[in-house]
Amino acid sequence: MSSQPPVPNPQPTASPSKKTCCCCGRRWPWIVAVIAAVLLLLVIFAPSIASRQPLRSWILKKAFPGVRGTITCSSASFGWFTPIVLEGLAIRGPEVIDAHDEVRPAIAIEKIAGNRPLWELLLNKHSPGDFTIEKPVLDVVVTDSGSNLKNIFAPRAEQTQSQRDALKLLTMGIDISGARFSVSGREIPRGWKTKPIDAALRIKDGLLTLEPVALFNHSELTPAACRDFLRFVAPILADVTTVDGRFSLKLDTWKVPLSDPKQTTGSGLLDIELLEVEPSPLVSGISRLLKLNPHIILIKDSPITFYMKDERIHHIDLTFYLEGVLVRTSGSVGLDETLEMKVEIPVPKHLLGDGPLATALGQQTVVLPVGGTLAHPQIDGKHLGMAIQSLVRGTMKSLGEEDISKAEGFIKGLIDRVAAAKPAAGDKTNEKKTDTESMISDIISGAGSLLEQRRKRREEGQPMLLEQLRKRRQQRLKSGTEKK
Repeated sequence: MSSQPPVPNPQPTASPSKKTCCCCGRRWPWIVAVIAAVLLLLVIFAPSIASRQPLRSWILKKAFPGVRGTITCSSASFGWFTPIVLEGLAIRGPEVIDAHDEVRPAIAIEKIAGNRPLWELLLNKHSPGDFTIEKPVLDVVVTDSGSNLKNIFAPRAEQTQSQRDALKLLTMGIDISGARFSVSGREIPRGWKTKPIDAALRIKDGLLTLEPVALFNHSELTPAACRDFLRFVAPILADVTTVDGRFSLKLDTWKVPLSDPKQTTGSGLLDIELLEVEPSPLVSGISRLLKLNPHIILIKDSPITFYMKDERIHHIDLTFYLEGVLVRTSGSVGLDETLEMKVEIPVPKHLLGDGPLATALGQQTVVLPVGGTLAHPQIDGKHLGMAIQSLVRGTMKSLGEEDISKAEGFIKGLIDRVAAAKPAAGDKTNEKKTDTESMISDIISGAGSLLEQRRKRREEGQPMLLEQLRKRRQQRLKSGTEKK
């Protein structure tokens, strides 16, 4: 057997070696450096970029999420180391056309400037510092659906707990110069507007504080001004369509809880220089009750003090005349327009006639409660009748024997005068029984009861109280003489 030569072991084939690129390893640091430089430049110039259109409009829209209209700004200055400045800010909503068929902004601000740079604002968003607002203009246009502000701003949603907590931490100041407000509309031939106003606002611990300010100074008194805010301070101006005069309105310090604005508190002073005004529902009710002409005359240099508390605006001593009869009102008007008032009037002299008894009663006053609403006040006429009845009873009981006949004649004359009094001019009531008729009924009932008692005593021969006292005094004097 022949032997075969041994088979040699195969040697592994060597793979070609990969060439390593030295350039790639050297490029990575440069790429990272370039990216970092670009990002750094973006960060540095981000405020400047953001201040340009169209990014500026997008940022403003995000900053005011509740605005449903358009927000424009003619120029803006954002900088990491410089305060924020906005110029030519305007807010427009759905198209509101004025008399010249031009779209006008509801809110226009000439300039807004802060006092802190952007980096401080980002680090401490709860304390943005102080801002100055120059020449803001609020132009309210009344429409069939409400107003342009109602169309621009979305309904205020219920605040969350986190939002309330954030408001408590917010601290900032706002100084306003040259602010102007106006109200107009197609159905309002005479709106109202203010002269330039300077005001200071402070926000701290969840409270917005308005420093004392004069909102109106000898401004024109218009039905729109009466309808929008004056009726809450002076209810006699509610729902008037004809008014002529001027007024001034000054506010003391007011505090507005940002979490519940209805709990606003504050006080102020209203001074009205009234020349002419048509009767309001409240004045018509008072004049109808007293059988007087509803033409009112305000007392000059008699400002009305008012204050707001618990969602109600209280006024003190609103004084005016109705045909020479002095009327004084005090009380409150709720934000829901409900009335909680008192009307103080003297006993109507034109119903009392002449004589000592009438003079004595004419020097006394009665207080009438007023409820209902501004549009439909409810004056308790029966209370007036009961008050006069009480005064008559007290006066008759204090009379001497020789004055009883005068009292009887006075009561009968009072009843006749009240019954014969003519309704006030312009009184168009169709009620079957008016407040004054209820008053007449009460007077007749009370006075008639006293007169009936007097008649029975005369018929029965019962001595009057004064006569009994006189006889007792004579008996004591007689017994004293006998003892001596």
